[in-house]
Amino acid sequence: MSTFGLVLLVAALATAKTAADHACITLAVYGEARGESEIGQALVAQTILNRVSDPRWPDAACEVVAAYEQFDGFKVPRKIDARAFRLASQVTAAVSEGRFQTGSCSRATHFHAAHSTPGWARSPRMKRLCRVDNHVFYFEEPHR
Repeated sequence: MSTFGLVLLVAALATAKTAADHACITLAVYGEARGESEIGQALVAQTILNRVSDPRWPDAACEVVAAYEQFDGFKVPRKIDARAFRLASQVTAAVSEGRFQTGSCSRATHFHAAHSTPGWARSPRMKRLCRVDNHVFYFEEPHR
């Protein structure tokens, strides 16, 4: 293989990983926060990216969202609302590129639906950051 061919192959693989991560985050945002405000959707995307950069979680977005019992909304829907999916994709891109500020909730590593409180949310290591739309966001303190 020529050097040029190798460069093209590496570039294609890098783009595919980025595109795959974007698609996985977008599906999770769409499934978890479709119909919510842009900031609510951005916080779901930010939570996923925070986990990717945290050594306690996998370092790929698709692995983070596909982890067992982590993101209920990460499913390929039977029917997609094109407008809502496009917004989820745009919000995901903005968060990924650092163009969307999520304020005091920017450290979130966990969230849950506001209508219930799972057991993990009661852990002393979980620090409640905020509630936005239908979700409550938390930061998990690392083990000491």
